[in-house]
Amino acid sequence: MREPRLLHSPFPADDDKLDVLLRADYARYDFAVPLLPPEPLRVAPCPLDAGPPGLRPADPQAMRDYEARLRCLARRVAGALPVPDHPAWRSPPQTPVGRPALVQALDRHIRGLSQAGMPLDTDQALRMLAQPRMAGCIARSFLEARLRRTAAPARLRRLSEIRTLRMRLDASVAVDKCIYPRLPVALRDPARERAFLDWAQADPGVDAFCRIGGRHGLLRLRYQDDEGGPAAWRPDFLVRLATVPAVYLVELHGPRPGAARLHAAMGWCERINALPSILRDMRSWFYAPLGGVPLDHGRRRGARLGELLAFARLRAGYVAR
Repeated sequence: MREPRLLHSPFPADDDKLDVLLRADYARYDFAVPLLPPEPLRVAPCPLDAGPPGLRPADPQAMRDYEARLRCLARRVAGALPVPDHPAWRSPPQTPVGRPALVQALDRHIRGLSQAGMPLDTDQALRMLAQPRMAGCIARSFLEARLRRTAAPARLRRLSEIRTLRMRLDASVAVDKCIYPRLPVALRDPARERAFLDWAQADPGVDAFCRIGGRHGLLRLRYQDDEGGPAAWRPDFLVRLATVPAVYLVELHGPRPGAARLHAAMGWCERINALPSILRDMRSWFYAPLGGVPLDHGRRRGARLGELLAFARLRAGYVAR
């Protein structure tokens, strides 16, 4: 018996996608985002002790093991490097993420960690990577060294620098209070995102909002996870209120954030609020994790979205104590 032929591919074709440009009056709904200098990481010392018994420096197996560990470490570091995802947000110098140049830079960094003044050989570097928790320590020290070279004074950037968003028509919604006439909806719990956007659209207390995607590299927050390794996170939405001079970083999905991400997001907002008001568009910034918070209950009771965001902000501050 012949198998039935598929008439339609289960994967979306390029024809299903559209490029959404900035709306004509986008300046009314634009966000000024402070570009902060990277915050120094708390780097622990990386001493080289005897570690496990090493292989002979000339052993080819040692070189293969070292290169494999080095590639794994490069993938870990690449996930936390503050490299933007779109040319409009980039400022030199750049690090080629996920490419041989990053592996080579890590190799030079590791071999230069010797306390004897001489570069480590392959056997010593392999023994260092084999030590427990050493990979996370090396990743943090590498990021710290890079950030010291790329630090720059705070300045304002605009979401409208990303002039085009690509999305699927059936996975997007039309909006009015945004720099784009349409916004994409995430595949993860799309009903919740549509409910949030509908509430923000209908609430007169909301002045503007925007969904933050992979192309908005400036809003990619770098932090140390609960295990001490490098990690990165970005909010789901930015919401600006009309009633008070406030901007909220909204995390809509998932469970409550871990302690490390909670402190990192709140600390990022505190650093913004410590800037002169002219460098933060005369507004205060807050973090509002809404993961696990039902949206329909408050709206049915006639609550404003700003009230829910303020509640989430206060709850996050209480949990972080």
